[in-house]
Amino acid sequence: MLNIAVVDDEQSSVDLLCSYLSRFCCANQLEYQVKTFQSGGTFLWSYAPVYDVIFLDIEMGSTNGMDIARQIRKTDDNTIMIFVTQLAQYAVEGYQVDALDFMVKPLEYYSFELVMRKAARRLRQRQPQSVVLQTEEGMTVLSSDQILYVEVLDHYITYHTAERQYTRKGTLADAEQQLDSQKFYRCSRCYLANLRYISAVGKDSITVGGQEISVSRGRRKGLLLAVSNYWGGGI
Repeated sequence: MLNIAVVDDEQSSVDLLCSYLSRFCCANQLEYQVKTFQSGGTFLWSYAPVYDVIFLDIEMGSTNGMDIARQIRKTDDNTIMIFVTQLAQYAVEGYQVDALDFMVKPLEYYSFELVMRKAARRLRQRQPQSVVLQTEEGMTVLSSDQILYVEVLDHYITYHTAERQYTRKGTLADAEQQLDSQKFYRCSRCYLANLRYISAVGKDSITVGGQEISVSRGRRKGLLLAVSNYWGGGI
């Protein structure tokens, strides 16, 4: 369930954003709820860190949306902010409050869709999966965020974390089915890497969580694209 706020003093803009949200979420089978505010002051006075995404108009009469964003960032580092403005010059200031993006009025659905795909992508990156492993020591539940990479050797797969390793019988295909393909990439016959922890990409190897593992020649181009999409692409 996406929890969304729309803060804009123009009713026509609020209505348009709400219609675009309905269209996007319906097309992508996403559940959502939206709360609208036509006063930046009212929004800030009642603010609680419960919103996944905030659409924030910058020019709202006597209220400056950028000032509101700065106030929110004092207590909430996680919410995704998307600015709505008539002046593209505010885009640079948006980076100071870690805004995801900005949209220029009059709003067009194509631009809105691109921004929402980026927002959905970032939200999905924040949601770890749970992986249940049955090892010789018993059952272990790992968060996917704990896994640096997965390695296969002689019909055994090993899940490498920063603290220790977990080994059980299986194939790399088994691990691929368990883990989100948007977060993990199969870089060779032997390794499945968590894109979040890749710190360097060489000619035939990558560094993942401080460990160097091999990358097959045929998978390197796809790996570079996967890393790029992970950090900046859409869904």
